[in-house]
Amino acid sequence: MAPYIVHAPEAFCPTLDGCPFDNLRHPNPGAYKVINRPAEAAHPAVALMFSLMALLMMALSCFNYINISLGFVGRRLKEIGVRKAIGGRRLQLAGQFMAENLLICFLSLLLGLALAQGVFAPLLNSVMVMQVSISPVGNPRLWAFLFGLLVFTGIASGAYPSLYISSFQPVSIFSGRQKLGSKKGLAQALLGTQYVLAFSTVIITMLLLAAGKHWASMPWGYQPGQALMLRLDNAGQYPFLKNEAERSPRVLAVAGSANHIGESQSIETLLIGGEEHDMVRYDVGAGYFEALGLRLKEGRFFDPLLPSEDASAVVVNETFVKEHQLGTPAARREAWSDVKPFRIVGVAEDFKIMGSGAMHPVVFRRAEDNAFAYMAIRYESGMGGVAEDLMRNAWRRLYPEAPFNYFHQEAVFESFYQSFGDIAALFGYVAGLALLIACLGLFGLATQNFARWKSIQES
Repeated sequence: MAPYIVHAPEAFCPTLDGCPFDNLRHPNPGAYKVINRPAEAAHPAVALMFSLMALLMMALSCFNYINISLGFVGRRLKEIGVRKAIGGRRLQLAGQFMAENLLICFLSLLLGLALAQGVFAPLLNSVMVMQVSISPVGNPRLWAFLFGLLVFTGIASGAYPSLYISSFQPVSIFSGRQKLGSKKGLAQALLGTQYVLAFSTVIITMLLLAAGKHWASMPWGYQPGQALMLRLDNAGQYPFLKNEAERSPRVLAVAGSANHIGESQSIETLLIGGEEHDMVRYDVGAGYFEALGLRLKEGRFFDPLLPSEDASAVVVNETFVKEHQLGTPAARREAWSDVKPFRIVGVAEDFKIMGSGAMHPVVFRRAEDNAFAYMAIRYESGMGGVAEDLMRNAWRRLYPEAPFNYFHQEAVFESFYQSFGDIAALFGYVAGLALLIACLGLFGLATQNFARWKSIQES
């Protein structure tokens, strides 16, 4: 068997030069890569997602306006014919229609700013962590962006209708030979594109909702409903709180850990067969597996009576064994860190590591008591409230100046599901707006067909 060379976990801030302090108002652009960082720094994928959504809505609006513009051409045929008959040039007519389009776009921009400030920004702030606001005062970048948006929208939505309408000949108009449906195929293609984009947004929304429900219903691999977790201010609190918890007959097990499943973890890189593989690592104390309710597949968990032996031992999960084809028994296999051997003493059944339920190879290391940041308490079924009151009273008596920071393990992924649901809801709002715009495009196509039919009847 090839040796497993285990490198130490990466530093807490591997991507930031010198690990500087993070500005909470203006986070470092690379701060999203830092594990367990306290500030909210958006992942580039979030910015890309919102940019794509904005481009989608812009494309739908431009396609919609082109359809509606072509639909209302019939009302201006006589005006175009007269202008051409008295010497009006195509470039002059195209300029007139572009100027009208820019005026409409300008008024629409003002209306859009009012809606964004009064409706859409509060709606977005209600479902997202980062709050947005529109403040044009003293913001030259916003003014430059709005001006560029106005020019781009005016040209994108008005160029083709202006050139198409200005190409009509007065003889064809007054003789009734001008056919308004000559570009019907293009209008239908634009409308079809609108509905493809709109329904794509609806499908994405449904997929997000379905994924969220599926992830929430996935099995945990253990019973999280009987575990109470305390976040410690310092490791010195652990022995005193442990003594308080063990006095209750309702408490079944107590243990500490430096990391905790579902909330914090580190990354360990293994060199296997000449290739590096990243593993999820948890540093836990003896009894952590029993306190959380994890199930043993093979071998043993860490033993409180064998601290020196477990200092060179690791416990892995089933996914670790499967991915690296360790076979059975996997326990008693050797791993290597530099030149120091580590032994796999046990294999835990796979458990839910993150809200999505994705499985990853996991390595558990034995943590010293002075490194504990969490305290896990396993209580009797239905005694969650009793255990919570017990530890709250003990905390207030021992540490009255510090807030009691706790959570039940069954709620450890609630923030993830809430954030995911907010994103799905946001896509739902966008899908509804996209469908509305697409329906307006259908109205434009219907108006165009009606105008063509009316011109045929009048001729």
